Amino acid sequence: MHYNIHNDQKFISISAPLTMKLLTRSLALVYSVGLFSTLVIFEQSNARAQRVDFYIERGVNKANNGDIEGAIKEYNKAIEMNPKSSQAYYNRAYDKARGKDLIGAIEDYNKAIQLSPNDADAFYNRGNAKSHLKKYKDAIFDYSKAIGINPNYADAFYKRANSKSNLKDYQSSIADYSQAIEIKPNHSNAYFNRAYSKNKIKDLIGAIKDYNKVIKMNSKYIDAYYNRGSIKYRLGDYIGALRDYTKTIEENPKHINAYLNRGITKEILSDMKGACSDWKEASRLGVQRASNWYMTQCE
Repeated sequence: MHYNIHNDQKFISISAPLTMKLLTRSLALVYSVGLFSTLVIFEQSNARAQRVDFYIERGVNKANNGDIEGAIKEYNKAIEMNPKSSQAYYNRAYDKARGKDLIGAIEDYNKAIQLSPNDADAFYNRGNAKSHLKKYKDAIFDYSKAIGINPNYADAFYKRANSKSNLKDYQSSIADYSQAIEIKPNHSNAYFNRAYSKNKIKDLIGAIKDYNKVIKMNSKYIDAYYNRGSIKYRLGDYIGALRDYTKTIEENPKHINAYLNRGITKEILSDMKGACSDWKEASRLGVQRASNWYMTQCE
């Protein structure tokens, strides 16, 4: 008998008296000068704001064209002109994260949040950066802040659930995945990851139901077939497992684990010829244990 872990995968005016006229005229002159000064300041401020927006827009365009470094330089100019532009800090943070500078991204999100404390997206994306750094507890704090600002933030529930799952808090992650699905019923990734958490707490039937939902929404979701097959195998539904492994291989002919597990399943079903064929293919793809199995049981 061969042993293989059939596990699932992650991965915005009055007239004044004559004696008062001179005084009134004098005051009017002062008022006119003051108004002129105010207008000048307003126009200068407006021009500066337009210039800041210009640099931000250029940054966005460069980022959309794949020039992350150029985009960041434009945001630098915007921040130099207006150090209180939360949008410039937010955009620079977002693109720093895209450029893998997660620490720099978090620093900019900190500034964006300081300037705009009710920006749910800033909390959400800071949480993403922390999550990539595997600071899951800190990420959960940020996702929770985003949800507090926007209770219908489906992706924040989803990402918080992922962080909880990474901390092995599967029961709580299931609650968050369920909330994400309630807000966004076609959130296939939430179904997929909820199935993973259900599997971890031994709710295998519930996991299969979620994988069924994923496959119904996306018939080419390869990992859903593979994971469902692995659970069916554990439940003793070898025919069902065989079908799911076969579908996985049809969609991805280089899925090594699907070949290994389908081979084991065929062996249990007394199809040694089919098992040997699968192990031979896995061996050809570079799996040593498949080669060993083939040599000892097939040649």
